Amino acid sequence: ANWDEIPRAVRLAMILIGVPAVYALGYWLKYVQSYQRVGAATLLLATILYGAGIHLIAQAYNFPVNDPMLVSLWFLGVLPMAYLTRSQSILVLAQALFLSAVGFWVMDRLDGQNQGIAIFGFALYLTLGLFLYGLGKLQSQYDLTRPYARAFEVVGLLVTMASIYLLSFRFLYDFFSYQEHGADVE
Repeated sequence: ANWDEIPRAVRLAMILIGVPAVYALGYWLKYVQSYQRVGAATLLLATILYGAGIHLIAQAYNFPVNDPMLVSLWFLGVLPMAYLTRSQSILVLAQALFLSAVGFWVMDRLDGQNQGIAIFGFALYLTLGLFLYGLGKLQSQYDLTRPYARAFEVVGLLVTMASIYLLSFRFLYDFFSYQEHGADVE
Protein backbone atom coordinates (compact mmCIF):
# COMPACT_ATOMS: atom_id res chain seq x y z
CA ALA A 1 0.00 0.00 0.00
CA ASN A 2 2.92 2.34 0.65
CA TRP A 3 4.89 1.38 -2.44
CA ASP A 4 5.13 4.97 -3.68
CA GLU A 5 6.59 6.13 -0.36
CA ILE A 6 9.52 3.68 -0.56
CA PRO A 7 12.57 5.28 -2.20
CA ARG A 8 13.11 4.23 -5.80
CA ALA A 9 16.54 2.66 -5.11
CA VAL A 10 15.12 0.52 -2.30
CA ARG A 11 12.22 -0.63 -4.51
CA LEU A 12 14.64 -1.55 -7.28
CA ALA A 13 16.87 -3.43 -4.82
CA MET A 14 13.87 -5.32 -3.41
CA ILE A 15 12.93 -6.49 -6.89
CA LEU A 16 16.45 -7.28 -8.07
CA ILE A 17 17.22 -9.25 -4.91
CA GLY A 18 13.77 -10.71 -4.25
CA VAL A 19 13.14 -12.34 -7.62
CA PRO A 20 16.46 -14.26 -7.77
CA ALA A 21 16.01 -15.21 -4.11
CA VAL A 22 12.66 -16.85 -4.88
CA TYR A 23 14.22 -18.62 -7.88
CA ALA A 24 17.02 -19.86 -5.63
CA LEU A 25 14.52 -21.02 -3.01
CA GLY A 26 12.56 -22.91 -5.66
CA TYR A 27 15.74 -24.52 -6.98
CA TRP A 28 16.81 -25.49 -3.48
CA LEU A 29 13.40 -26.99 -2.63
CA LYS A 30 13.03 -28.91 -5.88
CA TYR A 31 16.55 -30.12 -6.62
CA VAL A 32 18.40 -30.11 -3.30
CA GLN A 33 15.67 -31.03 -0.81
CA SER A 34 13.65 -33.10 -3.35
CA TYR A 35 10.37 -31.39 -2.54
CA GLN A 36 9.25 -31.63 -6.17
CA ARG A 37 5.79 -30.08 -5.92
CA VAL A 38 6.66 -27.30 -3.51
CA GLY A 39 9.81 -26.49 -5.48
CA ALA A 40 7.90 -26.43 -8.78
CA ALA A 41 5.25 -24.16 -7.26
CA THR A 42 7.93 -21.84 -5.90
CA LEU A 43 9.59 -21.67 -9.32
CA LEU A 44 6.22 -20.83 -10.87
CA LEU A 45 5.78 -18.12 -8.25
CA ALA A 46 9.24 -16.78 -9.14
CA THR A 47 8.27 -16.47 -12.82
CA ILE A 48 5.15 -14.55 -11.83
CA LEU A 49 7.21 -12.31 -9.54
CA TYR A 50 9.60 -11.74 -12.45
CA GLY A 51 6.72 -10.31 -14.48
CA ALA A 52 5.52 -8.25 -11.55
CA GLY A 53 9.07 -6.95 -11.14
CA ILE A 54 9.22 -5.88 -14.78
CA HIS A 55 5.97 -3.97 -14.42
CA LEU A 56 6.94 -2.42 -11.08
CA ILE A 57 10.26 -1.22 -12.46
CA ALA A 58 8.47 0.24 -15.46
CA GLN A 59 6.05 2.00 -13.13
CA ALA A 60 8.87 3.33 -10.95
CA TYR A 61 10.57 4.90 -13.96
CA ASN A 62 7.32 6.28 -15.43
CA PHE A 63 7.30 3.87 -18.35
CA PRO A 64 3.76 3.08 -19.59
CA VAL A 65 2.76 -0.19 -17.90
CA ASN A 66 0.34 -1.04 -20.69
CA ASP A 67 3.18 -1.16 -23.24
CA PRO A 68 3.25 -4.49 -25.13
CA MET A 69 7.02 -4.66 -24.71
CA LEU A 70 6.66 -5.46 -21.00
CA VAL A 71 4.63 -8.63 -21.59
CA SER A 72 7.05 -9.59 -24.37
CA LEU A 73 10.00 -9.23 -21.99
CA TRP A 74 8.15 -11.28 -19.41
CA PHE A 75 7.55 -14.02 -21.99
CA LEU A 76 11.20 -13.97 -23.09
CA GLY A 77 12.31 -14.41 -19.49
CA VAL A 78 9.86 -17.18 -18.67
CA LEU A 79 10.24 -19.40 -21.76
CA PRO A 80 13.87 -20.45 -21.11
CA MET A 81 13.00 -21.07 -17.46
CA ALA A 82 10.30 -23.53 -18.53
CA TYR A 83 12.84 -25.58 -20.45
CA LEU A 84 15.57 -25.27 -17.82
CA THR A 85 13.32 -26.46 -15.00
CA ARG A 86 11.33 -28.89 -17.17
CA SER A 87 8.16 -27.40 -15.71
CA GLN A 88 4.89 -27.87 -17.55
CA SER A 89 3.15 -25.16 -15.52
CA ILE A 90 5.81 -22.59 -16.37
CA LEU A 91 5.58 -23.65 -20.02
CA VAL A 92 1.83 -23.06 -20.01
CA LEU A 93 2.43 -19.65 -18.40
CA ALA A 94 4.99 -18.87 -21.14
CA GLN A 95 2.46 -19.78 -23.83
CA ALA A 96 -0.21 -17.64 -22.17
CA LEU A 97 2.26 -14.76 -22.05
CA PHE A 98 3.09 -15.29 -25.73
CA LEU A 99 -0.58 -15.15 -26.67
CA SER A 100 -1.10 -12.11 -24.45
CA ALA A 101 1.90 -10.34 -25.95
CA VAL A 102 0.60 -10.92 -29.46
CA GLY A 103 -2.80 -9.59 -28.40
CA PHE A 104 -1.26 -6.49 -26.82
CA TRP A 105 0.86 -5.80 -29.92
CA VAL A 106 -2.14 -6.15 -32.22
CA MET A 107 -4.31 -3.90 -30.04
CA ASP A 108 -1.51 -1.35 -29.83
CA ARG A 109 -1.05 -1.25 -33.60
CA LEU A 110 -4.75 -1.23 -34.49
CA ASP A 111 -5.87 1.18 -31.78
CA GLY A 112 -9.09 2.97 -32.67
CA GLN A 113 -10.11 0.65 -35.49
CA ASN A 114 -13.62 -0.65 -36.08
CA GLN A 115 -15.22 -3.93 -35.09
CA GLY A 116 -13.41 -5.72 -37.91
CA ILE A 117 -10.49 -6.03 -35.53
CA ALA A 118 -12.43 -8.71 -33.63
CA ILE A 119 -12.63 -10.93 -36.69
CA PHE A 120 -8.95 -10.31 -37.43
CA GLY A 121 -8.02 -11.03 -33.81
CA PHE A 122 -9.93 -14.31 -33.63
CA ALA A 123 -8.51 -15.39 -36.99
CA LEU A 124 -5.01 -14.52 -35.76
CA TYR A 125 -5.53 -16.56 -32.60
CA LEU A 126 -6.87 -19.43 -34.70
CA THR A 127 -3.59 -19.36 -36.61
CA LEU A 128 -1.55 -19.07 -33.41
CA GLY A 129 -3.42 -22.00 -31.89
CA LEU A 130 -2.62 -24.13 -34.91
CA PHE A 131 1.00 -22.93 -34.71
CA LEU A 132 1.29 -23.98 -31.04
CA TYR A 133 -0.34 -27.33 -31.80
CA GLY A 134 2.12 -27.85 -34.65
CA LEU A 135 5.03 -27.00 -32.35
CA GLY A 136 3.73 -29.64 -29.95
CA LYS A 137 3.59 -32.24 -32.70
CA LEU A 138 7.08 -31.28 -33.83
CA GLN A 139 8.45 -31.53 -30.29
CA SER A 140 6.86 -34.96 -29.84
CA GLN A 141 9.17 -36.27 -32.58
CA TYR A 142 12.33 -35.78 -30.50
CA ASP A 143 13.26 -37.45 -27.22
CA LEU A 144 14.73 -34.28 -25.73
CA THR A 145 11.60 -32.18 -26.25
CA ARG A 146 8.92 -34.87 -25.98
CA PRO A 147 8.01 -33.93 -22.36
CA TYR A 148 6.97 -30.44 -23.56
CA ALA A 149 4.84 -31.56 -26.49
CA ARG A 150 1.64 -32.17 -24.57
CA ALA A 151 1.53 -28.65 -23.11
CA PHE A 152 1.89 -27.14 -26.58
CA GLU A 153 -0.74 -29.47 -28.05
CA VAL A 154 -3.29 -28.80 -25.30
CA VAL A 155 -2.85 -25.01 -25.32
CA GLY A 156 -2.85 -24.99 -29.13
CA LEU A 157 -6.08 -26.98 -29.29
CA LEU A 158 -7.77 -24.84 -26.64
CA VAL A 159 -6.85 -21.60 -28.43
CA THR A 160 -7.90 -23.02 -31.80
CA MET A 161 -11.24 -24.29 -30.53
CA ALA A 162 -11.97 -21.05 -28.65
CA SER A 163 -11.20 -19.04 -31.78
CA ILE A 164 -13.44 -21.19 -33.96
CA TYR A 165 -16.21 -20.93 -31.39
CA LEU A 166 -15.93 -17.13 -31.15
CA LEU A 167 -15.76 -16.77 -34.94
CA SER A 168 -19.09 -18.58 -35.18
CA PHE A 169 -21.02 -15.71 -33.56
CA ARG A 170 -23.13 -13.71 -35.94
CA PHE A 171 -22.69 -10.33 -34.24
CA LEU A 172 -19.11 -10.20 -35.54
CA TYR A 173 -20.35 -10.22 -39.12
CA ASP A 174 -23.50 -8.13 -38.65
CA PHE A 175 -21.38 -5.00 -38.40
CA PHE A 176 -20.12 -5.43 -41.96
CA SER A 177 -23.53 -6.43 -43.28
CA TYR A 178 -25.08 -3.33 -41.68
CA GLN A 179 -22.50 -1.04 -43.27
CA GLU A 180 -23.05 -2.56 -46.72
CA HIS A 181 -26.84 -2.16 -46.50
CA GLY A 182 -26.54 1.28 -44.94
CA ALA A 183 -24.47 2.44 -47.91
CA ASP A 184 -27.22 1.24 -50.29
CA VAL A 185 -29.94 3.13 -48.41
CA GLU A 186 -28.18 6.48 -48.68
